Amino acid sequence: MREVYPAQLSAYLADPVTMNRFKRNADLPALRDQYALAKKNLKKLADGGVKVALGTDSGTPDTYPGYFELRELALMAQAGMSPLDVIKAATSTSAAALGLNDQGVLAAGKKGDFFVLTANPLEKIENTKEIQVIYMNGAELDRGGLIQNITIDVPKITAKDRAADAEANAKAAQEAAEAKLEHFGKFVLGPSANVRGVPIPTPKGSKADVKAGPPASVTVSMKASAAELHDFYVKALPKYKWAAAGNCWERTNPVSNKLQSACLNTSANSAVLQISEK
Repeated sequence: MREVYPAQLSAYLADPVTMNRFKRNADLPALRDQYALAKKNLKKLADGGVKVALGTDSGTPDTYPGYFELRELALMAQAGMSPLDVIKAATSTSAAALGLNDQGVLAAGKKGDFFVLTANPLEKIENTKEIQVIYMNGAELDRGGLIQNITIDVPKITAKDRAADAEANAKAAQEAAEAKLEHFGKFVLGPSANVRGVPIPTPKGSKADVKAGPPASVTVSMKASAAELHDFYVKALPKYKWAAAGNCWERTNPVSNKLQSACLNTSANSAVLQISEK
């Protein structure tokens, strides 16, 4: 790619902003699974005698003609096809599939389209990259001139793109750090809310509104389902020495020595704990 395409393209592709965009692709796990399945299927089809031709996908986003065809050859070999069968897929089989009867093989009466390599592709398919000379219709092409005339609109990385990437990186770092913390259901602990000297757990990122009462109440607001909030409190309240008592929880107030009861009601984006003292 560095040999053929403008240097700006390699710089764009090597930029962390570009690489991070691919790494953060939400479809990446599914795409990897699809690719693993495609490799197995290609091997089975080729072994079963199905004709395999080279497909390019040229023109689709983030693909670059020439480079990706050579990459495809290597991936076909990695899937288990022999280098010779890969070369046939890229030449004679593809020409036949397209009805190009005067191309695809070196034979009398056909076009003299071929290129000369400095290394044997039958030993390693990646040697198809070692191009020395190209011929079309039997005439040698000026490869250097072809390369000089290649033009491409290289995407630009703006200041806004870099700011968005930095924000995404910070969020990812925060999520990675939180992943190592103890979780109560889906959430980690945030600052506790205090009611009459007794701590009430809250999920990190939530907003807690405390009303003295009586009865006292803590309303916790955050983007979460009722089930997620309920699961959090079922698992977090015992850590704060609240013991389950039917549908509520109880603990002794260390200041008044009276028994306090906390009853939970959850809905989408909200959890309310009513706290009474006996």
